[in-house]
Amino acid sequence: MKKRTIFEFPNAHVFGRQVCAGGFYAPSIQEIADCCEERYDYFSSSKPVLILPVHSLREELTFRDAYMYAESIGFAADRIVVIYSRHASKLVDTVREKSRKVVAFSEEEILEQVHLRDVKEIFGADLSLPGKGRAIFLAFVAIHQRLGLDPKEVYFLDTDSNMFEFRPLHYLGWVHMRKPDKERFAILTAQNNELRDNHYLFQVRDIWRSENEIGRIYARHLDEIVWPLTGELMLAWHRVGLRVPFCNGYGIETLWQFFAAEEVCEGYSVSQVVNPNPKIDGGNQGRSGQCYDSAMFRQLNFLAWAIIKHGIRLHQMKAADFREINGILRQQDRIAVLPSSGDHGPPFDVGLAAEQLIPSLGSLLASNCLRVKWEMSLSE
Repeated sequence: MKKRTIFEFPNAHVFGRQVCAGGFYAPSIQEIADCCEERYDYFSSSKPVLILPVHSLREELTFRDAYMYAESIGFAADRIVVIYSRHASKLVDTVREKSRKVVAFSEEEILEQVHLRDVKEIFGADLSLPGKGRAIFLAFVAIHQRLGLDPKEVYFLDTDSNMFEFRPLHYLGWVHMRKPDKERFAILTAQNNELRDNHYLFQVRDIWRSENEIGRIYARHLDEIVWPLTGELMLAWHRVGLRVPFCNGYGIETLWQFFAAEEVCEGYSVSQVVNPNPKIDGGNQGRSGQCYDSAMFRQLNFLAWAIIKHGIRLHQMKAADFREINGILRQQDRIAVLPSSGDHGPPFDVGLAAEQLIPSLGSLLASNCLRVKWEMSLSE
């Protein structure tokens, strides 16, 4: 495979090192090793919580390793929240056989705590539709409603990759401990992977920038972070617990970047850490690459454009705003794809799952869309 280099980007003629807002870190292997004891003490404390979403049998070879990796770095079983679909119940059972302390909830179990009809009528969001973003939303509900946890930080790991080799918590934890920042909103991981880059966003970013102030906020944020991002990150819970919205399909890689852009605009920072270890993801299906990223950036652009044109920031949206945007997003469910070389027939008409916005827990609480109310004291 031919690797893309910086010299092959369109119209590129000057190169220099970028200064990344919020801090850009690349710790050495020795620096990672030097904080082993400190890292274990932190992850075994009551401050962090880890979310592990499990979707299907695709993670058959990787989910158990992801769970064992989290335990090996210090997480206690009651601080690891597994949220799984009905297709992955057998995978969760294999972990339960090793320990009765595993904290795992099926998506259907947590959905019973939500007034689905009210959410659809008030916000235009259909929570019967599955997706990674919905799974993370349900994990948020479980953390508070069922577990009563009040973490300082919440971490996320994908469960379809080689965790013991990739070691994302080693790098996220290093930044949190060695480069503390009271105003930090998030720590994102980036990887050197020639299969992924952000060239899909070059053109649309300038369209956003010329539209309005929200578009400029989003474009500036993407100017200052480094893609490719991965599904492993840390978020400051007191900034997200009640306030962050979700989207059905990707959750972390798309909508949350726009929320992060708004947080940065308010003075909070986003840091990035380079993980030099190769991430081989895709579970049993192998490594995902540019086809996956093409779909991801397509969804990202649809989401961004709907929000930008609507003209209201995510944390300021009311129920009517969600209904209007979800009505627009529901229509974006098809794309034309050219056939392979040698096939000169018409393009394929490909149906894609339409995206939608899922409101924050705070919005659902205010609208009485959760079956059980609970008191919530968020850590400052």
